[in-house]
Amino acid sequence: MRALLHDNDVEISILAALMAMDAADRRDKIVAIKRLIGRIPAADWYCKLVIENILIEHYVSAEKEIKHQIRKRMRQGEKEQAADNVLRILRHVVRQASGEPIDI
Repeated sequence: MRALLHDNDVEISILAALMAMDAADRRDKIVAIKRLIGRIPAADWYCKLVIENILIEHYVSAEKEIKHQIRKRMRQGEKEQAADNVLRILRHVVRQASGEPIDI
């Protein structure tokens, strides 16, 4: 499964991460979470939605890494933050996981 997490195909690595989230130990789950977040820039809109839903579903395991990535990306300038698709998705995951209503 570890090799599949690092597959060049976005869909394969997402499916491997999903399997890891359901069956792996804590260390491998962290690797899967990092890999999911790392795949966001290369993912098409549907895969981004799948990644977002996985992170929401497994938020308890993913919270620390998600918040770390948000803090890291918030150090960018305002223009970079506005253009950062990963930051937008991770902030949405946090809002969804906390039960906040989403703006449509």
